[in-house]
Amino acid sequence: MPEKDTPGDEETQLAHERLLLFPALHQILGLTIWVERKLWLRDTGRKLKHLDQEIHSGQNELSAEILERFGEE
Repeated sequence: MPEKDTPGDEETQLAHERLLLFPALHQILGLTIWVERKLWLRDTGRKLKHLDQEIHSGQNELSAEILERFGEE
């Protein structure tokens, strides 16, 4: 006749499953962040440089507001 699982065995099994699940979730999160950065932040530096040049040229509606708020830096 098979032995019955005791409550301690069940708790131990749940603890082991959690220990195995945590690294897997950590890897999935890391992969998700990497994919997002590759897809959506690809040209961020170039875009920010372009925006900075546009604002400082005075040819943009935001230029006056930004100069008013932050002054010449």
